[in-house]
Amino acid sequence: MAIPKKRKIENKANSANSANSANNTASDEGTVSEVIGIDFDVFNLKNEDLNGILLMLKQLFTNLPITYNGLATHLISQKDVGSVLKLPIEEDDSGSDSDEPDIFALVSVVNLTLHKNVKCVKKIMVLLKNLVEKNVQDPLIKKQFNDYLEECEKSENAKQIGLLINERFINIPAKPSYPLCKSLFQEINEKNYNFFAYFALCKVYKIKSNSQQDIFEYSKPEDKIFERYSAL
Repeated sequence: MAIPKKRKIENKANSANSANSANNTASDEGTVSEVIGIDFDVFNLKNEDLNGILLMLKQLFTNLPITYNGLATHLISQKDVGSVLKLPIEEDDSGSDSDEPDIFALVSVVNLTLHKNVKCVKKIMVLLKNLVEKNVQDPLIKKQFNDYLEECEKSENAKQIGLLINERFINIPAKPSYPLCKSLFQEINEKNYNFFAYFALCKVYKIKSNSQQDIFEYSKPEDKIFERYSAL
């Protein structure tokens, strides 16, 4: 039996979520480019997605001390929150499904306040505190971050803080991320999470430049949008 698609964004996923890959073949006469369109489908997180989710988390939290298996299991346990991007599932001649397709993108959220006692979330809280202490130089911004983190440790009825999980393979363009993120925030509203702030872990690359000021580039274009609307 095929895994149910997320109907609310199924049409967008089928019509808009396509990745173009170029296969460049050099010849004596020049370079020939072949563009291949790939359609993706969007699914809820399921137990059979564990290995693919682990791969996405290890790519997002590269070499960072978190409990990958625990976090992946926690994300799956959140019913109707989060999405994964896969190739369409094709049925074989017998009517049964083929092998489970790989995951190409993952979008979800961790409620740091509501689930503060979950082991993997505790690890994330320690990680965030260490990252702030090590990388934030401005004392005012550091204090604001720490105030947010302290807010997470209050009662479950307090204002909640979410950690956005947004990762995909590097050769997958940004286009599929927009309906995935839109769907996530719709699910958050339906879940009645009382988020008053979000943390987002965004990768940046330092670009070589002749200028004295360091220049950084985000690994994912949508991270620029997160920065544009961020409070800190």
